Amino acid sequence: DHPVTIRLTSLDYVYTWGLPAKGAEQIAVPGMRFEVALPPLSVGRWTYEGSPFCGGEHSRLAGAFDLLPVADFPTVVAAAAATREPLVGRAVRRE
Repeated sequence: DHPVTIRLTSLDYVYTWGLPAKGAEQIAVPGMRFEVALPPLSVGRWTYEGSPFCGGEHSRLAGAFDLLPVADFPTVVAAAAATREPLVGRAVRRE
């Protein structure tokens, strides 16, 4: 388990982002960049969500990211480049 930093920004509205399993929450504002320093996370899938603070349908925002061993990262980058898929929702575990 290692600490993880998530970088957030928004293209359109003010949102909040949260990782309920770790009690983490941060705001994302258009044109600004924010970081969330998370406590150590294990390799695996982590679910995040938008906070009700945003109002309206924003409270239904949800997604997941995969925290990978650093040894897997070159393979993931090569596969994304080959398919031209963005690395959205990906994170890397530092070892």
